[in-house]
Amino acid sequence: MAKNQIVSAHGFSPMNAIVGNKKTRAKTGNTMLNGAGGNTTQDRGAIQYPSFWSMTPYDQNNYMLRWQTYTRLYYTSWEAKKIVEIPVNDAFRIKPNLVGITDEEKMALMNAMDKLSGWEKMRRAAIQERLLGGCAVLLGVADKQEDPSKPIDKKAIEKGDLKFLNIVTINQLGNPEYDNDPFSDGFDKPKYYYVNGIKTHVSRLIIFDGDPLFNYASQKVMQAYRVNPQGFGESVLAALWDSIIRCVGTQQAAYQLIQKASITLVKSENLLSLEGTKKGEEAIAQLEDMARMISIFRAAILKGKGVELQETGASFGSVPELLMSYIQILSAASDIPASRFIGQAPGGLNATGEGDLENYYNAIAAYQESRLDPKFEKLFDILGPSVLGAERWAEVRKDFELEYESLWNLDGTEKATVDETNVRMLTTLKEAGIVDSEYIVDEINSKKIFSNPLDKDKINDNMGVDFHNTPDEIRDQTDKALGDLINGSDNPELKAKEGQEQV
Repeated sequence: MAKNQIVSAHGFSPMNAIVGNKKTRAKTGNTMLNGAGGNTTQDRGAIQYPSFWSMTPYDQNNYMLRWQTYTRLYYTSWEAKKIVEIPVNDAFRIKPNLVGITDEEKMALMNAMDKLSGWEKMRRAAIQERLLGGCAVLLGVADKQEDPSKPIDKKAIEKGDLKFLNIVTINQLGNPEYDNDPFSDGFDKPKYYYVNGIKTHVSRLIIFDGDPLFNYASQKVMQAYRVNPQGFGESVLAALWDSIIRCVGTQQAAYQLIQKASITLVKSENLLSLEGTKKGEEAIAQLEDMARMISIFRAAILKGKGVELQETGASFGSVPELLMSYIQILSAASDIPASRFIGQAPGGLNATGEGDLENYYNAIAAYQESRLDPKFEKLFDILGPSVLGAERWAEVRKDFELEYESLWNLDGTEKATVDETNVRMLTTLKEAGIVDSEYIVDEINSKKIFSNPLDKDKINDNMGVDFHNTPDEIRDQTDKALGDLINGSDNPELKAKEGQEQV
């Protein structure tokens, strides 16, 4: 044994496993840990070696085979499919609002996105990112630079130049060229990708990189041969692989237990002596017929002596709880509440699951803001001039942004309470002279307190408020109009009656 070599209490050397020594033990299927706590009865949990013993595809140096394995599980396991798709589908459930532009421009951009299938392609790209670790969306711009290795000149984009959006899968991307200057703002970010062998500038691609923890240079050191050639992150199924296999295996074992729920045993003291003779074969056939009748009809008529039939039943015990425990483990590991993952009602007294769902939707909102928003911004920087023209887009770009609606919806009572609170707050600000009536109308419309937005022109006609006046004039006009409404002095019948009394 080499000097200073680390050896466990049971003679297992972790260095042998790492360097590929011939004495290395074979892989242990579906186990996350190996060592004293993993496969012996001594010193449980004290000495363990991490997941290079796991059967997860992450340990496969052949990244093509790794991607194929993830894809097979995605298509054959509903658990894996939900883990990959649910967060993405929730993030894309409601299209973001485009603010900072006119309603007509918003409609034009939304129509262009629909014609290009932009929302759907971005959603599918996000799913591929979670499943395989990354992909890209190719921006098909018909600009004057026909060489795709040249960056897109946004100022030269004319209306209708964005022709298509195509999803480029991870196996079609290769040989990225990185910025290796540590003092550059683009350090360790790709400048080019080869798309089907064609050098393509990164400005023509929306990259879904799987959010790798290490940069490309560090990946080759930290992850050795397991780093994929694009420098992307890993599939979300990598860390959950063993848990998914255990969950699926437990369901299969439970199914086999159901098949063995009732077993009939036929005993005969002369069975051996019956074999080899014609009458004996007939007797054995009769026994088989009796077993078949019991299996089908749950009853049989027996004749003779020395024959005994016995039925044994399987005990299901805590099998349902065990199945649910594995599913709940997957739910917790994937950060998807059980109420969303399997539609399970939360357990416990007074448990509604609203807190879990609210936290989950907050996480989805963070995913939209931090991961999806930069990609949408890059897309609209090309789509905007292609729809509105380069000059107009340059004017509105500084105010343009995507606003994501909350997935957490209040019930009617809660929403009414919030709306009432907002109106009271606005009224207080108005009475204090902090804001004017025009601001209040805009704020009420932006919060969608009423189904039909307030029309400033109608308010101007009905209340005698001119929103083009100064804030002080608007406040005086509004106060007078509201006072007239309260005391009824704007009522024609009351005015006529007051005039008769004066006469």
